[in-house]
Amino acid sequence: MNSISSRVAKGAFWMIGLRLLQRSLGLISTLVLARLLLPDDFGVIAMALAITGFVELLTMLGLDMALIQKKTATHQHFDTAWTLGLLFKGASALLLLTSAGFIADFYADSRLTDIIYIYAAVAFLSGFENIGLVAYRKELEFRKEFNFQIIKKLLSVVVTVSLALYFRNYWALALGTLFAQFIGVILSYVIHPYRPKLTLIYWKEMLNFSSWIVFNNFAIYARERGADIVIGRLQGAQMVGNFRIANEISSLPTTAIYLPITRAVFPGFSKISDDPQRLKNAYLFAQAAVSVISLPAVIILMLLADPLVTLLLGVNWLHIVPIIQILCLCGATKVAHGNRHALFMSVGKPSWIGFVTVIELVIMYPAIIYALIHDYNLEVIAWIKVASSLATIPVGLHLISKVINIKRRDWLAISWRPVTATIMMSAVVTTIHAYIPGDTTAYTAALQLVILTPICFISYTLAILLLWQLAGKPAGIERKVIESEKFTNALRKVKGIIR
Repeated sequence: MNSISSRVAKGAFWMIGLRLLQRSLGLISTLVLARLLLPDDFGVIAMALAITGFVELLTMLGLDMALIQKKTATHQHFDTAWTLGLLFKGASALLLLTSAGFIADFYADSRLTDIIYIYAAVAFLSGFENIGLVAYRKELEFRKEFNFQIIKKLLSVVVTVSLALYFRNYWALALGTLFAQFIGVILSYVIHPYRPKLTLIYWKEMLNFSSWIVFNNFAIYARERGADIVIGRLQGAQMVGNFRIANEISSLPTTAIYLPITRAVFPGFSKISDDPQRLKNAYLFAQAAVSVISLPAVIILMLLADPLVTLLLGVNWLHIVPIIQILCLCGATKVAHGNRHALFMSVGKPSWIGFVTVIELVIMYPAIIYALIHDYNLEVIAWIKVASSLATIPVGLHLISKVINIKRRDWLAISWRPVTATIMMSAVVTTIHAYIPGDTTAYTAALQLVILTPICFISYTLAILLLWQLAGKPAGIERKVIESEKFTNALRKVKGIIR
């Protein structure tokens, strides 16, 4: 268990580092593109992605998860997964090619036809990516996947920004995605020596596992991106562009921290899924880590949204600040949901993921459609997403407790310190923020960020450590960090500087 826990912890570190770098590069790209392009350009791409992403869900069979969960997976299992992926990706590309005109008519925007053709090529290319990369995650060798993803992202950002400087319109975003997929296929064979072969020998076994994965993918996609389709159909490209940029910014903490931890812990959970007590301990530790790191990150972004948007996007985007702040609260609710996705998959309960998500959709979509028909603004749409996520938390926690018998005191033990510390941090930052000038100049925004950002981190760190001390220094993420060699060395250097 110690060996697995250590490797999972290292995997989480690499995945968080990967996601942080990816999101940082993506943020830099978005900031540059936001100054070169218009909201309408982002809106056109968002509408295209809402449809193409929906079609591509048919190809997201979760075959990588099937290979990770299956402890006796052979080369033929990997080859079957690659062949199935190639067939389904090719089918999705063909479907996009034949339906491009219908999609353009649906949105009443002729620009979408050629864009859909580009994304059809992206779908087709993605099927050729080396399935051997899954072996890195299966064996908890996350550093190698880190290298692959970072090189791919860096090249993608450079090319997309270069294209934006040349085209000055939505073509930069579409062609940048095509290049990223092309370079990703090439890199996958450079980085991993595995060479897949065409075979369908285990197709029934692989697809039996995938049936619920496909359903879950559709449900999760409808939750995360389906609103783009509705907004685009009822309100047009500009409104979709505003909502998409706000959603991208507000989701930075959860996608940079929460999702990487989930990705890293799934292989570890799968290895100990037959031992309920070990699985419970591993889950509680992972969830404690998510709460301690992700919750304050989401709230910091909410507190600093105004100066961040002013400085990075410009005053023309200030109207999306309230939307970002509300969607940050939605991100906070995701932390409360826990690593249930990885947990349910590891114990063979993928249907539970879809069950909870469908309940959220049933609550969310009638409210969103009603709001848009009656011309409510995007802030109302954001509040609907928050309320829908909150409503399903009890259901998710109940199902988690059925798998690993977690009690209310277990949840309280891992959540009260980060929640209390985040509230204390928010009070300190809000109080200090009131005394800093509040105009909309870039200088003032930079001043606010320079002062408030370190205050956020220092106040939260001091608060969480104080609460940990008062709680009697229980085992958890705080002790893990403090007793680590890197922390000890850093503390020694700080003491040396002070002396």
